[in-house]
Amino acid sequence: MGRTINISFKGKESVFSISKLSRSKLYGRKRRIPIDGDGNSCTRASLDVAGGILLKKGMTGQGYLDDKGNWLERSTLTGVDGQGEVLKPAPSTLGEVVQGEEASLEEALNLRVSSVYALEPKELDDDLKKSLEAGSLVGLDFNYREDYQMERAFLAGNKDGYFAMVGQPATPGWSEYEKSHDVADEESYEDDELDFEMF
Repeated sequence: MGRTINISFKGKESVFSISKLSRSKLYGRKRRIPIDGDGNSCTRASLDVAGGILLKKGMTGQGYLDDKGNWLERSTLTGVDGQGEVLKPAPSTLGEVVQGEEASLEEALNLRVSSVYALEPKELDDDLKKSLEAGSLVGLDFNYREDYQMERAFLAGNKDGYFAMVGQPATPGWSEYEKSHDVADEESYEDDELDFEMF
């Protein structure tokens, strides 16, 4: 069946296949390909400043270099938090039944979106379908692959189909007027900004 989001909503299960949306998929893309003097296409690489090692595309996806230039396989690395405590990896939720619940628009707007997926319903419960088509949002935990940080997904629907926005919840910091710092009186304020009409 491939990669799926399996969601339990009001006690009934629905299944969606997913495909990642990108700007290039929606609008197409153009690429500039650098070529050498013989007309051959060039390959991009990065130079590690500390060790002087040439890193080609895809190399950092397999592992990392430590500060002494030793190669460390990605599978041997362990995540730790700010206090040095070892983190337990969060499993992938693909293909696993995840609890979904109606979410507020505020929750979705406070999401730092990292990915958007188009959803194709394979098994769609009527309650979930009615909620999404009425403009409701459904929130659930989401993790594409096993890693150290569970993400949050919000499902939405419209006439063009069903979609999932995925990312980390953000907590905005607000400053209230009553708690703001005193500012200088308007009379004692000197305007040092340039007036371009002077020139």
